[in-house]
Amino acid sequence: MLQDLTPICRIAVEAARAIMEIYERPESWAVQTKTDASPVTKADLRANEIIVTALATLTPEIPVLSEESPWVGGDAATYWAVDPLDGTKEFLKRNGEFTVNIALVVEGVAQIGVICAPALKTLWAGVCGDATLGSALPWAARAQLSALDPQTIATSAWQKISVMNNPAHQSIISHSVAPLARSSLPAFPTPPLRIVGSRSHGSFDYPQWLVPLVSGATMITRGSSLKFCLIAQGEADLYVRAGPTCTWDTAAGHAILAAAGGQVVDAQTRAVLTYPDPRQVRNPDFVAYALRKTAL
Repeated sequence: MLQDLTPICRIAVEAARAIMEIYERPESWAVQTKTDASPVTKADLRANEIIVTALATLTPEIPVLSEESPWVGGDAATYWAVDPLDGTKEFLKRNGEFTVNIALVVEGVAQIGVICAPALKTLWAGVCGDATLGSALPWAARAQLSALDPQTIATSAWQKISVMNNPAHQSIISHSVAPLARSSLPAFPTPPLRIVGSRSHGSFDYPQWLVPLVSGATMITRGSSLKFCLIAQGEADLYVRAGPTCTWDTAAGHAILAAAGGQVVDAQTRAVLTYPDPRQVRNPDFVAYALRKTAL
């Protein structure tokens, strides 16, 4: 299944291994504060060096947009979007909920996503738009790794994931935003809607069209891009985010979720989130979801 994505997965795992080497030695973290007041550590920078160097070797024709590197790719229509350590606050809290995010964006669409959770030794991958990979599209899968060893990726046991994976929520699926764009709202799942939110960023007032859905919902918290993965594997239904996020925060999770049967949309317009310009990285408020379709 992953023959063509194996090099990307190996890069993510190599970065994850470097992160964990630093994670186990807090005295080496070298925490700094960036201009946006967010923290950055030695682990962020080391993982970034590994990923950017490896991608430049693997695909020298494709520029890399990374949170920790200046963009030098001009107005490229195809680019890698990288967050070498998503969830630095979770890293500093030592709760394990941080990830390595690598996505391929083509003409504004997040087509390929790879996410590795170093402390959880878990890898997710999804393809939703690149037929050159020669596999049935879309597909998404997860692997539980015995060790953070890039050489074992090709032989790891991969399990297909889908928003339909949870037997208790077999009716929760939507491959398009059509149900959300209609005047009628999506039907409630049974049991109640499961909303996953950020562990380190506050909640906010939901868009009016979502208010009827969130009443009585079960709330879950996760750090980093793990929220997208939770929805993709059928263990949550909705993630609503306001406030600053960037392409590198969401593109990999978006690709995996879309490949698994969900979607990410603008919280106000409900249009599918796109990433057309690597020089304009700020996302609008958004909703990531996998909801049952409304009966028409």
